[in-house]
Amino acid sequence: MNKQSCPWPAAVALALGLALSSCALEEPASGDAPSRADKVKDRKQKAAAKKRKTAAGKAPSKKATAAAKAKPKPKPAPKSQRKPAPEQVWVCSWSPTFDDDWHNDVLCDNGIASERPRLREGDDFVEQAEMMESAKEYARQRNAG
Repeated sequence: MNKQSCPWPAAVALALGLALSSCALEEPASGDAPSRADKVKDRKQKAAAKKRKTAAGKAPSKKATAAAKAKPKPKPAPKSQRKPAPEQVWVCSWSPTFDDDWHNDVLCDNGIASERPRLREGDDFVEQAEMMESAKEYARQRNAG
């Protein structure tokens, strides 16, 4: 067997020469290899590009964005211009009870509550037209306050 071996002093000189020249065996001596800072910078740029790409996929189209910009949103009306809630208006109608009591044959209602006022209690006999006159007056009083 014919083996070639490197003498020990030559191997040490070779190793020492490489160590002193600050050359690495993995990287070429020409300086083309990226530095650690360059590698970190490249990773950050790739991550930023990936984020932009995913954000672009989720973002609405340019047409939808332009349409949204074209139509301004209406501003809410100031408190002074808002319409007040509708007042509850009392309305009275003829509604006989058939209990032989002429004075409670009117039913007044405001949409939430209803009541049967006793009208013209001083009269012994009351006609429907007289009761409705009194009912209108009663409703005006209730609506006034």
